[in-house]
Amino acid sequence: PGAPLNPRAGARGPDVVHQQLRDYTTRLVKQRGLNITPDEMDIACVMLQGSLFADAMGRDIMPDRYPPLRRAGAGYARLFLRMLGVDDEASIVDAVATSTAQ
Repeated sequence: PGAPLNPRAGARGPDVVHQQLRDYTTRLVKQRGLNITPDEMDIACVMLQGSLFADAMGRDIMPDRYPPLRRAGAGYARLFLRMLGVDDEASIVDAVATSTAQ
């Protein structure tokens, strides 16, 4: 067997997730008037996706390198929001609650 007919076929899932995250981030930045460039938004999205991927792939073999599972998602979300410029705890809680309600 040779190479797949469409080498990008396996990337569709991550591409869709990235676009959804980018759309959410764009709405959040506009709603809150955050001072961040489109390039910085894209980098923040890539960093969040990379962190989640690394956690999913590495947790089994290096569990001590990652935050406790029960707190990991909230921790990654909190730091992602801080990268965007959401810096007070009440706004972070509100942004997370708003995103889960949509």
